[in-house]
Amino acid sequence: MSFFIVKKEKMLLSALMVFTLLILGYYVAGNLTQPVEIAVPTDVSEEREQSGRTDDNVTDNDPENQGPPGQVILYDSTYDDFVSFRLNRDFERSQMIDDLRITMASANVTPEEVAKAKSMYDNILKAASIEDDIEEIIMSLGFKDCVYSQTGEKAQIIVQADQVSPEQYLEILDIVSNKTGLSHRNIEVSYYN
Repeated sequence: MSFFIVKKEKMLLSALMVFTLLILGYYVAGNLTQPVEIAVPTDVSEEREQSGRTDDNVTDNDPENQGPPGQVILYDSTYDDFVSFRLNRDFERSQMIDDLRITMASANVTPEEVAKAKSMYDNILKAASIEDDIEEIIMSLGFKDCVYSQTGEKAQIIVQADQVSPEQYLEILDIVSNKTGLSHRNIEVSYYN
């Protein structure tokens, strides 16, 4: 019976991953804007008279109707880099979690191996929670985005910024150190824009 539960969980996680990738693809594709030539009339009232429109709710002084002609929205690939890092990290983590669940549910595994797998499973979930907390706290400092990664006793945090002031650097070190217990010399802070 536990085999079917594991199989259902694995199928659910796989479906969730595919759904997440589809949503991400849709969102990213929606942000890709190609330059478009737009003909903007010099006098909006002339256009309304020619088309026969008498929209009373649209005024000539409305700032929304006076945008620059041929406005181009640039696509920022920095967002892609941070999202890509998170997706890779989450995918690898979900693979490890799947493997550990299979190990814990297997009938051919000793109780010691199950206990070890359970401990690793709990550590992965705890690490994911800490990563999310650290990223959220650092973004609340005013950074557009950030990613946190820890391997053993070494941590790396990358923030999206043109530069990081010494005060911000020390604040980031303190946040990571307080959340993880790592010493400042084991935490690498870098910025990327």
